[in-house]
Amino acid sequence: MQGGNAVSEMKHDFDLNGAAEQGATSLDLKILAEQPGSARGSDLETNPAVRQLQLTSNQLFRAASELKRTNHFQSMILDNINQGVVVVDEYSQLVAWNEVFLKLYDMNRKAIHKGMHVRDFAALFGDSGGAAGQASCNSTLFDLPAGEYFDRLANGTTIEMRVSKRDTGGLIATYTDVTQHIETQKRIEHQRELLGLQVHELQALGKSLDEARGRAIASDQQKSRFLAMISHDIRTPMSAVISTLELLSDPNSQAEAKRLREVALSSSRQMLYLLADIIEVSRSDGWNFAIQKEVVAISDVLEATADAWRPLAEQRGLSLSLALGDTLPRHVETDAKRLRQVIDNLVSNAVKFTAVGSLSISAATVSIDLTPFLRVAVTDTGRGIGEAEQHRLFQEFSRISSQGELAAEGTGLGLAICKRIIESMGGRMGLESKPSVGSTFWLEVPCFAATVAAEQPHPIQTSRPLTGAKGRQPRVLVADDVKSNRLILSMMLEKLGCRVTTAADGQEALELISDNDFDAVILDDLMPNLRGGEVAQRIRAMPSDKRNIPVLGATASTGEQEVSALREAGMDWVFAKPLSADQLREQLGRLLI
Repeated sequence: MQGGNAVSEMKHDFDLNGAAEQGATSLDLKILAEQPGSARGSDLETNPAVRQLQLTSNQLFRAASELKRTNHFQSMILDNINQGVVVVDEYSQLVAWNEVFLKLYDMNRKAIHKGMHVRDFAALFGDSGGAAGQASCNSTLFDLPAGEYFDRLANGTTIEMRVSKRDTGGLIATYTDVTQHIETQKRIEHQRELLGLQVHELQALGKSLDEARGRAIASDQQKSRFLAMISHDIRTPMSAVISTLELLSDPNSQAEAKRLREVALSSSRQMLYLLADIIEVSRSDGWNFAIQKEVVAISDVLEATADAWRPLAEQRGLSLSLALGDTLPRHVETDAKRLRQVIDNLVSNAVKFTAVGSLSISAATVSIDLTPFLRVAVTDTGRGIGEAEQHRLFQEFSRISSQGELAAEGTGLGLAICKRIIESMGGRMGLESKPSVGSTFWLEVPCFAATVAAEQPHPIQTSRPLTGAKGRQPRVLVADDVKSNRLILSMMLEKLGCRVTTAADGQEALELISDNDFDAVILDDLMPNLRGGEVAQRIRAMPSDKRNIPVLGATASTGEQEVSALREAGMDWVFAKPLSADQLREQLGRLLI
């Protein structure tokens, strides 16, 4: 009992953690012997209560040592992870944190301590700014439900805070610097947007390329159709020229020679106009028609058309008449070349499909919605066209032939092209036909009367010769690689009073210019060895007595760029082939002054 009393009366306190920190390995029982009335020596060692106390104290000591090692290990773990950590127990007291958390919020180590109430902890992050420089999610940490939150600090750092509630109460909060991640996400999003824009642009470009390809294919098809049509239309004036030349070759037709020459010239000019269309269509999208209005004597246009077709009609045993309405104005504003192109096509078809009988061309003015229109109709006594076939006539590549009769020549494009031309002029086309009776094809285009100042005819006096330097006969050099062109041009110049020397290419022309004195030089653009433009450039680089010779060019390429290039090469004037005597006289007369 003495040992029990000694234990019950012991008043000396000790700290298990302290004992562990001092490195003790067992409880020093001497402290018991020093107590008043305590047993000594072997009495204490044999006392069961003391023995039990010693055993318990050793167990507590080992537990304290293990706890210290565990706390140290946990501290090492907390300080070696790259996230900040704060642990709050069920009593709302701060029990753990790490260095990463302190660095993230730039906090002093002494600002927080174990056992600190969460309200005091939250006060460090109040609205006034606190350690973080601004209000933080930490200011309401204990009230936050489990989840993810973001703190944006004054220094630009963004911290992701994850709150997890513990089953026993309290919470664990982790803190991650996601600034770089967010910036990376922003850059990725920006790149995604840029990529989206690029994809959109590429899609738009792809669509544009598809459309361009479609247009190119359509343009190519249009050009093919146009060239097929134009080859058909060229035969129209060519037929008139050939027929006229055949009539001129008849010795009995001398009395009509002047009128026949006029027909041949008119048809040749129309053919030249069609050839110009081929050049233009090669530069364009192929199926567009430029309408160029001018003031023309409409009766002269119609009479020239009838005169051009009458010889061919008469060869086939057909008569061709022209009827002009009384109200038809003398001068109108229209595109006479396009108009004749369409009428030529209609008359060509009428001649082709009429075996016996007659043809007629009629013209008059009609009013449609108070607008004056020119109505031209071509009527034949041919085989006629049934109603079922009429609607196909104005479609591309549509041809109609009757049983037992050879299929019509051509591509079936003529009427389709005519319809496009007339519509481009703001008009319309149609037909009226009965089988075995005949057909009437008509067109209506806007036609406004025009007035022109009265002019006295002033034919060019080609009989008066041109004069060169010092009043002498002008010497002209003609350079062209085509012999027939040199021959015709020489004859025209000789009629103008010129002495003509010819060259077959550009190099020969330069040699002749070096050895002779010419008053003018006419150069074809396309020649072997040296082109006309190159010859002009070399002439302008010659000595002073040669470099100022008037140089004229002749070209079939009448585009603005081609003509400008020749003028820049040194040519004083550029003719569009074929050259006429009137043009030669006018330009040579101007340059030889």
